[in-house]
Amino acid sequence: MSHTGFNIMKLFSKYCLFVFSIILTATSVTAEYSDTTTLPSDQEINSEIHGADDAKYNVLWLHSERGVNKNLRSSINNITSKQSVRIILPDFHDSYFIPKSRSSLSNIPQQDIEDYITELAEEIAPKKLYVFTMSRSAGNILKAAQNLQAKKKSPITAIIMLAPYLQIGTPDIGQKAIYQEVASQSNLPIYLFQAERSPRYIPFPDLVKTLETGGSPLFVHILKNVHGGFQMRDKSQLEEQDIAALKQFPEQVFNALSLLENTSPAPFVKKNEKTETKVVKKKKVNGLLKVNLETPPIVLKDLEGKEHNLNDYKGKTVIVSFWASWCRPCLEEMPSLVKLKEDNKESLEILAVNIREDKDVIKHFTKGMNINFPVIRDMTSEVVKNWKVYVYPSNFVVDKMGKVRYAATGAMDWQDDEINTILKDLMSN
Repeated sequence: MSHTGFNIMKLFSKYCLFVFSIILTATSVTAEYSDTTTLPSDQEINSEIHGADDAKYNVLWLHSERGVNKNLRSSINNITSKQSVRIILPDFHDSYFIPKSRSSLSNIPQQDIEDYITELAEEIAPKKLYVFTMSRSAGNILKAAQNLQAKKKSPITAIIMLAPYLQIGTPDIGQKAIYQEVASQSNLPIYLFQAERSPRYIPFPDLVKTLETGGSPLFVHILKNVHGGFQMRDKSQLEEQDIAALKQFPEQVFNALSLLENTSPAPFVKKNEKTETKVVKKKKVNGLLKVNLETPPIVLKDLEGKEHNLNDYKGKTVIVSFWASWCRPCLEEMPSLVKLKEDNKESLEILAVNIREDKDVIKHFTKGMNINFPVIRDMTSEVVKNWKVYVYPSNFVVDKMGKVRYAATGAMDWQDDEINTILKDLMSN
């Protein structure tokens, strides 16, 4: 590129940053200022700086695959306005011009992330650098921490994780989750926040055990009765307990930082490079996945206190559907299940297994749906764990002999002709 062309690009970059700052100022939620960091790769990373320069803690906040929105900025401003915390929020989607999707963070060069962390740590020195990571960005930061330590660099003091997603893809239904190798190799102190009303709550203990494998000192904080993603949702989508959680979050984050400040990492052990395990998905048949699984027991009570035992339904085809009121696809699927039961009253039963919710909550969200099958409650999550459910809704089709024959994750259209052909075949045999 010519010298003139290079200067034009620099002017254009500054203009974009100026416009970016104006847009931030025009919104109801603003950063103290914005900044651009040029990496050794010549990639420019646009960042927002929230909080005072003399704050006690400096935190690099890694957004999730959903990117940065006004609600996240509001949550961050809520922290920095109430606590002595300075937050640096890079916007990778904006900087790399990549769309927001589940796989978007995998498009960011790992070396760029490590260089950004290194430069930020040098900029704030001698103060310590903490990292706050959400969802799928947890994998990016664990890899960066390990690679930097292997190069005799240790710019990260500790990590706070909110609902970290460290699985390799979504496991086949009925199978245990497989975690990224780096999850079992971390030695840094980690503080884990996990909302209770989230699909990630049930497999959370397995994740904790995996993180402990590498020696990381762990602190676990369950946000009771709080919905996942509370920090990024519009207030119109939040319930009373979520709003309360937002108010408490600044103090909780500060307390987490205070605890991590006085926690030493475990000795770092350089790991041999290994190829990540790839999960090969089986093909689905007509929307349902043929499976060969043991049938775990189900003995649960419905909303009226009546006990239901899956073994008592032998002789009928049974759909076991795991759901929760905070799962929008679950609620969207309900009418389809009601219609399916109405069309097959004698030969089909549906057991809707609700996860850890109060009777009043269930009745509120199912009001007007004309539920014509038992809604049973798994208040200890024991059944969910035994059935290895990681996605909601999850549905299992059990034949007349009590054997699981098909399974599906995600909301289903139970009036689909091909699905009905499968069910009719099971009900007639």
